[in-house]
Amino acid sequence: MATKHYTITVDVQKMIATMGAGGSAAQQQALSALGVKSMPFDIWVNSDNLPVKITTKLAMSGLTGGGASEVDMTVTYTKWGESVNIQPPPADQVDGG
Repeated sequence: MATKHYTITVDVQKMIATMGAGGSAAQQQALSALGVKSMPFDIWVNSDNLPVKITTKLAMSGLTGGGASEVDMTVTYTKWGESVNIQPPPADQVDGG
């Protein structure tokens, strides 16, 4: 499958400033508390411009009260446009709270 590869870096402070009402105060505080300054992304899209794979590596501080930590994340997307059949779980497996 042919894909296009894009590399971007998101400035977290600029992102927070543009979130406005769309981003909760808790989300904004969490990003600030973790010391995330930027978020680098590699994104591959298919011929329909749908994401196929997204990777990022976040450098964070404040997780363990000590030094910096790094989190690698990879998300892959498949079967765009295919039908899905979602069945609700039995009532005895659903938490009513």
